[in-house]
Amino acid sequence: MSELDAIPKELLQPDPVLPLPTRAQVLGAVQAGKTAELIEWLQKRVESIALRLADPLNYGFEPQAYLDARKLIEENDELLLMGANREGKTNFAGKFSVELQVKKPGALCAFFHSSERSSELQQQPLILSMFPPAWRHQALKAKRAAGKGGSYLSFTPGTGFTGAQYILPNGSTGLFFNYKQDVTVMEGYEFDLVWFDELVPLAFQEALRFRLSRNKRLIVLDTFTPVRGVTPVVMSFLAGAKIVETRSAAPLLPADRVLVKDCPPGHMPYIMRGGRERSAVLFFHNGMNPFGAGQAVRQKLVGAPEGVVKMRAFGWPDRQINGVFAKFSMNVHVITRARFEELATGPGTYYVVTDPRPGKNWFIKRYFVTPEGWAIVCWEWPDKKRHEEWALPPKDAAEGTQKFCWRPGPAQFIEAGRGIVAYKKLVLESEGWKWDDAAGRWDGTNALKIERRLIDPRMGGVEIPSEEEGTSLIAMMEEEQKDSQGRVIGPSMTWEAAPGGSVADRIEMIASLMDYDERAPVSVLNCPKWYAVEDCEQSIKSYQEYTGAGGEKDALKDPMDCDGYFVKDDCGYVAPQAMKIRRGGYY
Repeated sequence: MSELDAIPKELLQPDPVLPLPTRAQVLGAVQAGKTAELIEWLQKRVESIALRLADPLNYGFEPQAYLDARKLIEENDELLLMGANREGKTNFAGKFSVELQVKKPGALCAFFHSSERSSELQQQPLILSMFPPAWRHQALKAKRAAGKGGSYLSFTPGTGFTGAQYILPNGSTGLFFNYKQDVTVMEGYEFDLVWFDELVPLAFQEALRFRLSRNKRLIVLDTFTPVRGVTPVVMSFLAGAKIVETRSAAPLLPADRVLVKDCPPGHMPYIMRGGRERSAVLFFHNGMNPFGAGQAVRQKLVGAPEGVVKMRAFGWPDRQINGVFAKFSMNVHVITRARFEELATGPGTYYVVTDPRPGKNWFIKRYFVTPEGWAIVCWEWPDKKRHEEWALPPKDAAEGTQKFCWRPGPAQFIEAGRGIVAYKKLVLESEGWKWDDAAGRWDGTNALKIERRLIDPRMGGVEIPSEEEGTSLIAMMEEEQKDSQGRVIGPSMTWEAAPGGSVADRIEMIASLMDYDERAPVSVLNCPKWYAVEDCEQSIKSYQEYTGAGGEKDALKDPMDCDGYFVKDDCGYVAPQAMKIRRGGYY
């Protein structure tokens, strides 16, 4: 035991990453006469811990979630970090931001927090802690060097960086903002990285996305603990998102049932492909960070409601109201474009439905119905990839129906104002028709054969004043339009007024086609009758997010209005021998 007493107590400090040798291991080393080697190893261990604390940027421990976050940033421009309390979301964002500035001289980063004071007390000290030791020492000693190529570093505990900014010795700059400022504070900058911490207003996220992100590659990090459920910003990530990786929720949640749709029993989402292009979501699960408060949080969650456990331990936000299509699943109802092309080589019937909007783009969908009765949404316009979102999340702090009412997105207005000829051209080209300039006519030799085209009965049949007499969209579509040379550039196209009925009835019919037994494996005998191709993203978002609580002005309703007209008219499979192409469907 005298040998054990010879080990300095300062070498025996506990650490969650570098555990101390067990008592049996220590005794074994002493009895083998290797006390000196043991002490040397313990000294190196203490030095490693001290180095990690002194320079977390270069020597800090990184749990698996950090490594996965880095991979996601390589593949995406926007990353939302959700997760359990005190699992390292904020620490990762701060570390990654400073790391980018160190590796990329001249980088410009912006850091946003809820208020000026919270920025000074929470976000700014974290950023400082990630500086290389020499730069951190310079900031704390308030040594400044102004001028070209110089640095501007001054930090005071309690008030943060002087002027809410800093310039590092390599020319990289950090600017601190808060959500109480006007959103226009971001105008004019070309950032390399922006970090939004907690409860970012949607206006800030959208301003950055639509005004700045096209100048150069911009990395956007959002860190959020969903105590208040689904915020508009979180909704903008999750709408249209797909779960691509899960992790076990044991022992906090039951292992024998599905906890979140599209997850295996007993699992919670870990990585999601975001609803927008080049975006992703990563959930920091309880216990993944050895320096977190995993055990303490688990103890507090004993006996807590399941929704609280999902939020506090796994970062899963609780929706205030569920969508109307409870059975819709990204893994079941969404098929790849390649799979659809394979199905389309077989028998099937095509239909087209449109929902015209005065002063806005029409929403147009094409459907393919198989002999088995499967209805597949196979094309939509305007598509998200080229025209961006049709619907944007509700604004912050809206009350009543506005709280759930999605707003009109860019796709409703980009290239809006088409006339009848332009819409005919759009539809014909999407179906494979080619304009033969030499012959001065449309060639439909290889075009899809459309069984019927339906239009919103409210708009399609409304008479529009013209120079001579009132006419309607249906009538104008059926008329031929000619150019100055007498060529038929707008061939006759028959559109039928779709049946009316209540929105609730139409939604119920769509939901019935989506239905299947979730408890049994999906098979030919147990599968939905309704599907959407993966690039019909406007429709998919509507199926995921539409609640019915947003009222008539809810922009998510528009893509589903086409579906409603389709199902209400009982558009089914028509065998080739029974198919009769109506005037305008073929010509």
